[in-house]
Amino acid sequence: MRELLDRLTNPLHLLIALASAWLIVSSPWIGMYQRVPVEPGAINLSHVALGLSLLPLGLVYLAACTLGGRWRLYFPWMAGELGGIGRDLAG
Repeated sequence: MRELLDRLTNPLHLLIALASAWLIVSSPWIGMYQRVPVEPGAINLSHVALGLSLLPLGLVYLAACTLGGRWRLYFPWMAGELGGIGRDLAG
């Protein structure tokens, strides 16, 4: 399982970055204020579909980045390694 997640990390990162960029770029043209319109356009539908598909992709990417103790790379202070914080504050 670990090898599969390691192989998927870079392609998942690219896919999530591209989909997130599309969601941000297309957001000015979204016409959904409280619900999806009766006749949604292509941009509205793509925004909803990509947004819903990013949730499981983001969870898989989170698992790939944090399983096996890798969370310590991102949150060393949670593991009690406060030296980096001290060096940052001193700098």
